[in-house]
Amino acid sequence: MQHQKLTYSVAGKGTFVHPDIIDARKNSRALQALKDPAAATRVAEYLWQHYEKFAAHEMAASRKERNDALRELLEHAQKHQDLLITFHRLQPDPDAPEPHSPVPDFHTMPGSG
Repeated sequence: MQHQKLTYSVAGKGTFVHPDIIDARKNSRALQALKDPAAATRVAEYLWQHYEKFAAHEMAASRKERNDALRELLEHAQKHQDLLITFHRLQPDPDAPEPHSPVPDFHTMPGSG
């Protein structure tokens, strides 16, 4: 969604809806997709849950708590991988390369298990 300029991230703060989204992207395919109430609700729920998990990571007191929160963030992204891929594919540039892996799979990362 950041590729589409629907959201932006601030290090240490989270992911936010871009304030210029309506003016800059009135006819974007992603914005058109968000006119569907079910899709808009799902995106809003995903972003809110992502924010909560990110906040837990930032507020964690120990390394174990931070690692557990990070694992939850990755699992959350993997659980909603279809949503992330769908909005990535709606990017306005049809010549843009496909991502190698839209969501990291921590289950297959070295040292995981």
